[in-house]
Amino acid sequence: MPKIISDEYLAFVRAKPCLVCGKRPVDADHIIARGSYDHKRIDYYALPFCRVHHAERHAVGNEKFESRYRIELWKEIAQLIVEHLIMVRSVK
Repeated sequence: MPKIISDEYLAFVRAKPCLVCGKRPVDADHIIARGSYDHKRIDYYALPFCRVHHAERHAVGNEKFESRYRIELWKEIAQLIVEHLIMVRSVK
């Protein structure tokens, strides 16, 4: 799997509120593990979660987390990417 690193995108994600509780600050939580030394890192797989919900997602897993909070992680990722693209495009 290739690495796709975007500090700009991660900053965009970190500027958002937590998708579950709306609190800030948030972590840019990669829903596919980054691994050590940035192996398998794709920054566009990150979502904004406060530290509590970030830790919970890792503890219970994606499927249970989605069910518990009625959230579709991949749908949220797609929406963030589209929002970021619109924002970047409007700045140009």
